Amino acid sequence: MHNPSSNDDIWKTVKSNLITKNSENKPLQTWFNPTDLLSIDQTAHSKRFKLGVPTELHKYWISENLFDRICSEISSIYKQPFEIELVVTGKTIPVPPESPGALHQALSTQETALMPPMPTLTEPKKPGDFLNSEYTFSSFVVGRNNEFAHATSFRIAQRPGSEGYNPLFICGPTGMGKTHLLHAVGNHIRANVPQTRIMYISAERFLNECISSIRRGEMDKFKMRYREKCDLLLMDDIQVLGRGEAVQEEFFHTLNDFFEKGRQVVVASDRVPKDIKGLEDRIRTRLEWGLIADIQMPDIETRMAILRYKAEKKQILLPDEVISYIAKISKRSIRELEGNLNKVKMFSELQGLPINLDLTKKVLAVHD
Repeated sequence: MHNPSSNDDIWKTVKSNLITKNSENKPLQTWFNPTDLLSIDQTAHSKRFKLGVPTELHKYWISENLFDRICSEISSIYKQPFEIELVVTGKTIPVPPESPGALHQALSTQETALMPPMPTLTEPKKPGDFLNSEYTFSSFVVGRNNEFAHATSFRIAQRPGSEGYNPLFICGPTGMGKTHLLHAVGNHIRANVPQTRIMYISAERFLNECISSIRRGEMDKFKMRYREKCDLLLMDDIQVLGRGEAVQEEFFHTLNDFFEKGRQVVVASDRVPKDIKGLEDRIRTRLEWGLIADIQMPDIETRMAILRYKAEKKQILLPDEVISYIAKISKRSIRELEGNLNKVKMFSELQGLPINLDLTKKVLAVHD
């Protein structure tokens, strides 16, 4: 196995590993391949990997879909603390003025549908603690599809570890707001009890860190990080844990440790515990001991309310007929809903045209 000896080698290895492991993932190839290493700077406590991306769209997509995987790849090679900063280098996406369909084609995949508020990635953070300050309870639009999940998450955020809902298991299809609620819990607790040690992490990264720690003989450090230096554990996409037996062993003992000490655990998954393939019965039972709160696709009224909120925040003037139309055709997820809004906004700005129903239909290339 090649051991990178220089900064350039580290990044070349990370990039090569990610592209090789995701060779069938066309959106990843499209959005990540143009990423370059600009510099590795020494800060007061760590090194900062400064990565250059061509456009804001690349920055959005990588932040939402790939940031944890980049961190995991770097941490498997580089053993010291580090930070990552994404820098837009100024290139633009060519869109022929006469062809609104070109923008639709460039952004039409499900993976690129969500262009969320950009997390603050340049601020020094504890490893794994990448809370997005934009994801709060006040910015979460509540409807009949998610009111129970919102209410229980908020109650736990007010009194973590004391409600008996431990763990809280937030369940629902991809793109419905589960990650938003995880961050909202963390942000609420941080604002009210700043000394709380919060760990937000994807199950994918937890798995990779566990495997790397086993290989390096550093499981004591791994256990210390999650069991002794953390008061609140927020784990996303927990269905990934079904892939590894050794990781499940550590996760089980981590759960037990949190429960015994009265510390809160909140997890999110795209399926209920009994449907997670490969998950050990003892972990499944532990997860079902707490509270399962599901989120479903919102009805059209809630989708319209979400669009109005997003448009106001982005200072976009949307006619009611446009709001109604986008809400009507965006039936798969909230990510699709916001992605369609961003497509219309971008084309309007690039072409200097006001947003109306005709433009919206052309950009989204949807026919009644």
